[in-house]
Amino acid sequence: MLRLYVAAYRTVRCSREGKRFPLLFNHYWGGDCMNIIQKKGSMLCLFGLVGALLAGCGSSADTKPSAPNASMPPAQNTSPATLTLYVMGGLTEVYAKQYIVSHIQKQMPHITMNIVVEGKGTAPQELVTAGTIPDLMFFPNNRLYDMNELGLLANLDPLVKSHQIDLTRLDDGLVDSIRKYSDKGELLTMPWGTGNYALYYNKDIFDKFAVPYPKDGMTWDEVYQLATRLTRIDGGVQYKGFDFAPSNYLGYNQLSAPLVDAKTDKASFNTDAWKKLFETFGRFVMIPGNNTAGNNKELEDFTKTRTLAMRAGTTMLPQLLALEKEGNPINFDLVSFPAFPETPKTSLQYLASTFAISTQSKYKDQAMEIIKIMLSDEVQKEGAGILRLTALKSEEVRGATGKDYPSISGKNIKALYANKLAPTKEATKYDDIVRKALPAHFNNYAQGKKDLNTVLREAEEEVNKKIAEQKAK
Repeated sequence: MLRLYVAAYRTVRCSREGKRFPLLFNHYWGGDCMNIIQKKGSMLCLFGLVGALLAGCGSSADTKPSAPNASMPPAQNTSPATLTLYVMGGLTEVYAKQYIVSHIQKQMPHITMNIVVEGKGTAPQELVTAGTIPDLMFFPNNRLYDMNELGLLANLDPLVKSHQIDLTRLDDGLVDSIRKYSDKGELLTMPWGTGNYALYYNKDIFDKFAVPYPKDGMTWDEVYQLATRLTRIDGGVQYKGFDFAPSNYLGYNQLSAPLVDAKTDKASFNTDAWKKLFETFGRFVMIPGNNTAGNNKELEDFTKTRTLAMRAGTTMLPQLLALEKEGNPINFDLVSFPAFPETPKTSLQYLASTFAISTQSKYKDQAMEIIKIMLSDEVQKEGAGILRLTALKSEEVRGATGKDYPSISGKNIKALYANKLAPTKEATKYDDIVRKALPAHFNNYAQGKKDLNTVLREAEEEVNKKIAEQKAK
């Protein structure tokens, strides 16, 4: 019985030291006591062991309760609550109800959502003045500085930690780029979708002129060579090889050239990177017959007159599917967004939809749970199916892109995710001044009105003057 006593004693000691009962029981069940059970008096041994275990577990004089698991997310507050969702950037109330609120109602039935859409009388400044601050906001990230200037954006980092949001699920570089919009490096918004870029091409025009189709991984030099071959007059019709919207190409450029120096609050365009950007894209406009490029008519020329062979930018799939539904389809396909040789497989910088939580919300935890739902694979797959490009890097979610539209099943949809986003190295509240000013200066250069050095100098002077004026207000 000596061995039984030792086993029971050790069990009690271990129990009081916070060890788990099942592990101890399994250990001793297979040890010395098993040999005793096989002999006469085995039942006494068994009852003695169980009694000792129960005595150890029942003794509370010096037994400390186990500490709660600090890694567990907070229990969801299921008390009824009404939150206001403020949507911006052209998102409609119908869309918000169908693709955002419906999921909240399903998974958080205790939450009631009020929707406020940006418009006349509901601009951000007007809401602040009226004191009707929303709890949750949805807007494109190019509005981030405006919202932060109004003091509306809460730092999401503490909530990300407490609610165990796994940021590594997001596309590489997204979080780092968003942090650049905060002076303190805080995470002020959470990405929901992403504006992936690609090069779309009209296969009929390529076939007409016997030019090989574009391929994934092309450089701008290769696209330029194709554009020169496709820009021609045929049957009295002027065909253009390539067109684009210069605002995003420059304002969210692939070379990550800063728009404004964050330390000096001044623009400086007399750099190798800015010269390369202007020269690379300006030469497309200089192709004889292609000189209307950069005038923001590329979508019309591609989808209506159908005289444009290639157009690169954000997704055109919704417009192309609408034409198909009308019985007027375009014979198109797409490849990855062209890149510079020094930054291969790199697209433009991040520009897409994000969620934010108000600094004044009483329901920050509930709002973060809503964001967590919006980032779930289930919701992201649904969005991918209707061509809302996912912010996740999950191959399974990305593979669902366009699944709701069987007619594009044969298209090169993977091209939308072929490139990484260019990093945002610096961001300032004056960046929009640059984005609004640069296209006009670019066109002056591309159309041969002024030389490159003059254009860059004048752009720099205009931007810095407007920054000084804004600071003086």
